Amino acid sequence: MKPWLLIFSLISAFAAQAAVPVKDVTLFGLKLRTANANDVHAHFFRLGGFLQARTTVKQLTVDIFYPWSKARQLYRLKFHYDPNGRFQWAEQRFRYSPHKQVLAHNSMAPITTEEVARQLAEQLGEPQQKRWRQWGGMPGYYRYEWQDDTMTVIVDRVDGDPLAPVFVLYRLNQFNYQYVEKGP
Repeated sequence: MKPWLLIFSLISAFAAQAAVPVKDVTLFGLKLRTANANDVHAHFFRLGGFLQARTTVKQLTVDIFYPWSKARQLYRLKFHYDPNGRFQWAEQRFRYSPHKQVLAHNSMAPITTEEVARQLAEQLGEPQQKRWRQWGGMPGYYRYEWQDDTMTVIVDRVDGDPLAPVFVLYRLNQFNYQYVEKGP
């Protein structure tokens, strides 16, 4: 066996073992599937570098965080909860303006879906779906998706527009919007 083939097979074997199930995906170290609103608030308060939008401070079902000193390639993080405060889905939207990308990844080019998917592949392994998207004669891009019975992770562009910013959607497959009354 050739040495480069052996090295490649070992690296791919370790990468396959390092992948976690999609239901155990984390966002900034927070395990999303089991999170609730209080966990998200406490985690981002401890993490620091994120500013919560004032319009969502007293809302029960939505939280929006804007990075100001960490993860500056992001534009915002948006979390949605059911009426009981349990996680339902989160969106991580990246900046598009090239002049702001110099701060994030030392390039004037906007962030691509390939770059974001490569970072997620380190945690989740290779995507289960990779779909070419093109719209109205514009340049195309790839849309990536990881899915299991509990959760779906999607890397795409806003509204499927090749010139729009990249976003990552972390979504539970089954929503639970039944409100549970708390007893006396």
